[in-house]
Amino acid sequence: MRGICLLAIGIVLNILSVGTSNAQTQPDFLVAEVSNPTPYVGETLIYTVQWFSDLDAPTLEGAEFVRPDYAGFGLGDETVENNTTRIDNRRYNVLTIRTAITPLIPGILMLSPFQLVVPGSPFQEQLSIASEALTLNVSPLPADAPSTYVNAIGSFNAELTTSSTIVTTGEPITLELTVTGSGNLPQMLPPLYEAGLNWQILDTDSELEMRGLLIGTRVFRWTLIPLRPDPPPLPPVQFAAFVPDTATYTVQTLTASSVTVTGEPLDIQPVINPPDEEGSANTISWRPLMGTDQSTQVPAPSWFLWLIPPLAVPVFRFQSRLRAKAIRGQNRSLKSNRRLLEQLRTLSVEDPKHAHKHIAAIARSYRTQYVAKDPDHSFLNRLDEIIHLADEGRYGPVTSEDVEVLCKQLAQLIQETSRL
Repeated sequence: MRGICLLAIGIVLNILSVGTSNAQTQPDFLVAEVSNPTPYVGETLIYTVQWFSDLDAPTLEGAEFVRPDYAGFGLGDETVENNTTRIDNRRYNVLTIRTAITPLIPGILMLSPFQLVVPGSPFQEQLSIASEALTLNVSPLPADAPSTYVNAIGSFNAELTTSSTIVTTGEPITLELTVTGSGNLPQMLPPLYEAGLNWQILDTDSELEMRGLLIGTRVFRWTLIPLRPDPPPLPPVQFAAFVPDTATYTVQTLTASSVTVTGEPLDIQPVINPPDEEGSANTISWRPLMGTDQSTQVPAPSWFLWLIPPLAVPVFRFQSRLRAKAIRGQNRSLKSNRRLLEQLRTLSVEDPKHAHKHIAAIARSYRTQYVAKDPDHSFLNRLDEIIHLADEGRYGPVTSEDVEVLCKQLAQLIQETSRL
């Protein structure tokens, strides 16, 4: 009898021991962290969530995720990977989710818990777990930013090249700025650049190649048109960036290669034909500067007066042709303006960034046509402001409402200047 009691006590203790061991062992848990809990506004961070589980990889991939609302943050790309690890001699399958996030406002920002749910099955109950919430203390950028600073935040190296070193007036060349490093490359805007009176900036384009969530290369290209032979050297590009690790601004002064320009000077900036349905410029035409005859005119003798009547008729015809040509030019200008207005009216707002690119192309096309009219500078300033906002919208956070407002502003400006 005593032996039976001892056996029963041993069985109960063994059951309690197993229950206690199981209670202390957590088969699934989530770990969330951010690469820098005290970032600056605009600094791109990595938000990492890891799910440690003894479930197999296919089950992990079939889980439902409830992500934070990311209030106050901008979202970038996301990566997902599977691997395995051992903790306390226990093997775990690990699902790692990394997301690029950017704080948009200073102050205390909260990342709510990341949650996941594994649906139940005949062989297991539904699993629902969550990570801890994270708190970030976001600082504003220092106020001592250089005048050339735009929005680059990170650690970068920049290089400036030109596509050609010997060109003629009217022949486009490409000025290319290559920025490589780690930071907010997807959101980076081009540096402010003025080429001077001897050059016309025809277009600005960019290209992005990422080799991870933070590391990559951003290439900015300016298409330049030389307007005068033998111009002064191209102004350098000032690339300014804020480095969070040192809390300082850096400025790289990049000098382009010397460009030799030959040919005749151009009297006005390049005239671009209206863009096609995709919004790209087709061809470029030029008008060389015409010389003026400064020779002294000697009054005609009186006996030449008999030539006036026969010469009057062709003079009147020539003036009529000039007036007709001017009218045809005005009609072509009005037709071109109507085409630009139609493109703005039918512009799709479903992809705001793509729409901003079209708006910038339309505005630049109209600017080069309007410059020939020698307009009031206030109109050009308004047009340049629209071009600047459209370029910013190609890289920054924008909405369809922003597209509609910008389209309305550009359409109103075209309609106003069409009546000049």
